[in-house]
Amino acid sequence: MPAATLTQMRPLAPILSVTLPETIDGPILLVPQMLLDSDTFADSNKPNQDRLAAYSHQARICLQNDHLKRLRKARTRKQKHKLNHQKTYAAAPVSNVWLSRLVNTNFLSDTFCQSADAGIIVETKRACVGRHAAHLKFTDEAMASGFACYQPQTKTMIEKLRNPSFDGMIKEPKPVECSLFNRLSRLRIDHRAAMAEARREAQSGESPLSYTQQLQLLDSIITFATGQVWMVRDTFGGRVHTPLSNIRSTYRRFLRFDGQPLVNIDVANCQFLLIGLLAHRYRSTSDTRMFLDLVESGQLYETIAAESVSEFGNWSRDDAKQNAMWWQFRNPRSRPAPEVTFIDHWMKRTFPTVAERVESLKADDYTNCARELQKLERELMIDGVAAELLSVTAQDAFVGTIHDSVMVLPSDVQIAADAIYNAFRKEGVTPPITVENDIIKTRM
Repeated sequence: MPAATLTQMRPLAPILSVTLPETIDGPILLVPQMLLDSDTFADSNKPNQDRLAAYSHQARICLQNDHLKRLRKARTRKQKHKLNHQKTYAAAPVSNVWLSRLVNTNFLSDTFCQSADAGIIVETKRACVGRHAAHLKFTDEAMASGFACYQPQTKTMIEKLRNPSFDGMIKEPKPVECSLFNRLSRLRIDHRAAMAEARREAQSGESPLSYTQQLQLLDSIITFATGQVWMVRDTFGGRVHTPLSNIRSTYRRFLRFDGQPLVNIDVANCQFLLIGLLAHRYRSTSDTRMFLDLVESGQLYETIAAESVSEFGNWSRDDAKQNAMWWQFRNPRSRPAPEVTFIDHWMKRTFPTVAERVESLKADDYTNCARELQKLERELMIDGVAAELLSVTAQDAFVGTIHDSVMVLPSDVQIAADAIYNAFRKEGVTPPITVENDIIKTRM
């Protein structure tokens, strides 16, 4: 293909090319611009147009899901680099279960044939959307056209998108999850300010985002602007995923609940606090208590950085945190980096019971460590903190969880902090808590 043609087919930056309506009064789907310009789309009647747009939207999400799965399975840095530069563009790392019900996923459906005829989607192997997404892909021409917003026209489609069925998102939802979803559905975003900030960052180069990350950010903004929220409980450790946990943290300051901003209350050093609790449950010894005391003080990473001076010079707090995370979650059968080996030796020497518990969790499957941590995190933050907050706050107050943190209204900050303290004190620890809003970040 000539160089000029390749240049013309280079994808447009979604953040700069997509324009959201000034006033959003209905659901929006993010679809390739080429679809909206195609004769097939223009000649369809309104129901087929809506289904074709929903099909394209869902196919894009499925492609991203498959890309993330393959990225997680990549073993070498070279494989990950190759995957990161493939043309798999999509928006949400969690599939919208309610949206997949809107489209017919049969391979020979009219919807697929229409999108194939329009040159939007091509088949690489016999597949169905949502099952083998790697076998369906957008054409280069569709990618080069960029993405645009499409507002469905039929009443049935609008109602299904505006009022998704919660029953189809989580199997056997618990009362606390139902309450969290009901409050989440009332959360909105100042989409004009959020889009202005996204364009400012894209043009200034302060926070360079890949094509996929830009689409993810756009989808998050559209989700909150239209109220098309969703909730998924993963089968790995029971974590609850929502648009609130998926949106970039720097854009949470644009979220509004009945016009009021939100405050994030975070448990600092939470992963190591949880591993200390697992070790303490495994065997209560003096070194597990010392480890928990160190984490409670908020000085774990600073201590690791100070201990590493003799071998690696001056580590920053972020360096110490990154290397400690590698030690905690790495595959013990892989060759460790020298920094990870240092932390491993230091943990075995200083906190032998904690190191022993981590090794025992990884004995059969190294992912068991992360799984058990997520189960304990859910037990404390969802079944403990969120449940207490929902019971003591008013019905018109917001409560939202982001794994190891909660978001509440400014008037409920102390109530939320007390709920976190109560949940962790039942385990014998006092967690370090950080309060974050759009202005300050303080330690309570």
